Amino acid sequence: MLNIAPYSELVNLQDARVFWIERWQMEGGELIDGRLIAATTDDIWRRISVFDLPWDPFAFESFAYVQHVSRSEAFRKRLPLPCCKIPDVEVEDPLSREFVSRLDALLQDYLLAQEEP
Repeated sequence: MLNIAPYSELVNLQDARVFWIERWQMEGGELIDGRLIAATTDDIWRRISVFDLPWDPFAFESFAYVQHVSRSEAFRKRLPLPCCKIPDVEVEDPLSREFVSRLDALLQDYLLAQEEP
């Protein structure tokens, strides 16, 4: 499943959207195009939960649920594959880190081109 949908989105059906956005950001989550999207394996899912579990429901009567974000949508949004993130380590030569970042973008461009008919 992670290969098909490497990201998930927190979706809200009621008027608690502001609450969830605030909670999401307070726990270190980032908004992506105004949406609460994170890697399915990200620890944010456990951090927003009052039950300390990485799946919904995240709170009593929360009216929020998780919706999977497809691999192709993740590519269109230029989200890195969770398994391919560049580790956050110190690199003495800044050109090396820049080179690796460019390779990640080139790989995404290549994979996007492969999906087009």
